[in-house]
Amino acid sequence: MIINCAICNGILEKYSNTSNLDLPVNFCKDCNVYINGDTKEQVVEKVSNLYKGEYWNDRNSEISINSEFTDEDSQGKRRNWVSQFSYTKPYINGNNLLEIGVGAGQSIFWFEEEGFNVEGIEPDGRNVSMINKKLTNGKVIESSVEEFSNNEVFDLIWMSHVLEHLVEPIKFLKKIQNNLKKDSIFFIEVPNCEYQPMLKNSIEKNPHLFHFTKKSLSKLVESIGYEIISCD
Repeated sequence: MIINCAICNGILEKYSNTSNLDLPVNFCKDCNVYINGDTKEQVVEKVSNLYKGEYWNDRNSEISINSEFTDEDSQGKRRNWVSQFSYTKPYINGNNLLEIGVGAGQSIFWFEEEGFNVEGIEPDGRNVSMINKKLTNGKVIESSVEEFSNNEVFDLIWMSHVLEHLVEPIKFLKKIQNNLKKDSIFFIEVPNCEYQPMLKNSIEKNPHLFHFTKKSLSKLVESIGYEIISCD
């Protein structure tokens, strides 16, 4: 069976017979992306079963939220967020922000502290309820990334370590363009799978569906019509 790359339509080669999701991993030598699964149906079934299980319970988000994000895990994430924000800040024109995949709420909480008007989406309803109690004026809605629909436009869309979890990242990236103005910024961070230890961790330890390199992520966003301001 010939399998084509979802990003560049190149021919995929088998890289690994298994992964964290018990799916094979295929590699595209044309754009350097690693993709879990041989068919969409196979992937959807695995992901659906994962999120029906104990996945949300295992994240222990309430510890971070109840500590006002002063716990050890949140402080590590804060150091990363400070670096991300510093990297992005010179390009931001405005203060209306949408975060895709809020998680335990650290980033959206800190952005509100910085004076941003914040909105977010998060599929874990328990997190949504707890986070909204911590925000002063912002709000998070319960929604999967795939089902999200909103007619608002934002100055900054923030997506940190979420894209690699999506079944159809191209479909999402096309749809979310409607929420961007010409001078808006879309910040995306994913694990750097050009680095072999990170690739191994992404495949074996995490339920990631895509394992991006700089080349593959760049090709992906440019194929949809995004302009890359900076990619590191």
